[in-house]
Amino acid sequence: SDKIQFRLFYHLRKSSLPTGADENLYSVFTGFKAGSKWRIGAEYDYVNNLNYETKLASYGYSVYSIYKLTDKLDVFGRFDHIEFDKNGTLLINVPANSDNFMGGLSYSPVKGVNLSLNYQSWNQLNSTAKTLNHINMSMEFKI
Repeated sequence: SDKIQFRLFYHLRKSSLPTGADENLYSVFTGFKAGSKWRIGAEYDYVNNLNYETKLASYGYSVYSIYKLTDKLDVFGRFDHIEFDKNGTLLINVPANSDNFMGGLSYSPVKGVNLSLNYQSWNQLNSTAKTLNHINMSMEFKI
């Protein structure tokens, strides 16, 4: 159907280290197009042996939506929840479980060029770290 998308994705990142484990990413995505202006999507990801660490896994979900205001201007929002599952002592620093919110405007003045002004907020859960807030301007060129 042109209104519903479903994808399964797998990625294998081989370790070049003799003691490192291969990293495996499993991902499931579903999306829905409601009319010509509104799209929503959701995704779940699981990574085993994150950064080649046998005792580290990561998993989380994302929910996002885009609404077309005009032919050239979209408003979008996204929420991510990420958790880390460590088993034992690790040699690397593991980030805290986090929630991320992003929202903004995307403008496409000509085909193949996209400009985006967006706000991002990272909140580390169960941590004393402050929430990180950013305003970003990004540019995309498609050839």
